[in-house]
Amino acid sequence: MARPRSIDDETILAAAREVLLRDGMNAPTSAIARAAGVSEGTLFKRFGTKHGLLHRALALPDPTWLEHLGERVGQGELKDQLEWLYLRFIAYFREKLPPMMHLMMHGAFTPEQMFDADPAHSPAATVKRVTNYLDAERRLGRMRHCDPELLARTLVSGAHHYVFFEITKQHPSLPMAAETCARGIVDLLWSGVRPVDGREPVRDTNGETS
Repeated sequence: MARPRSIDDETILAAAREVLLRDGMNAPTSAIARAAGVSEGTLFKRFGTKHGLLHRALALPDPTWLEHLGERVGQGELKDQLEWLYLRFIAYFREKLPPMMHLMMHGAFTPEQMFDADPAHSPAATVKRVTNYLDAERRLGRMRHCDPELLARTLVSGAHHYVFFEITKQHPSLPMAAETCARGIVDLLWSGVRPVDGREPVRDTNGETS
């Protein structure tokens, strides 16, 4: 009977992520092993190569909350839901962007390689999930007829931009709390998509109303 692993893969990956983000992509595997409390041999046994370890450690965080976005359709005030969504994306990008920027600066992987390895959590897949959610809300008449993909792109890119300002230390020049930014962006968008006279008529792909 095989002995159970005393230190699981996620613990090793968390230690590797901490070392890589602190010391860069050239951090030796010996430093990663020391931080994780395992031998270098264990690293290679579990992940094959340093390249394999880096790929796993710096993979995009799994936005599991997006998979349940459909459950929020028709719930609460849509404007509040959009603010919640914007703030969730800020939290998501705070976790995602630092390792992504390390990957691009050090050339360990191209963004295409990372997204190809995990297409279900690529930027395109993320925008599609939000688009589907917004389209469902539109069909309920909870917002005016618009292109839900454009609205999705605006929400996602706005949160991305906010976190990019954080990472590049631009907020001291243009200080704004995340909650203030979310509320202001959604206020601007809401003025263009809020339903008029109660329920907005739903238009199908041919432009017919129902």
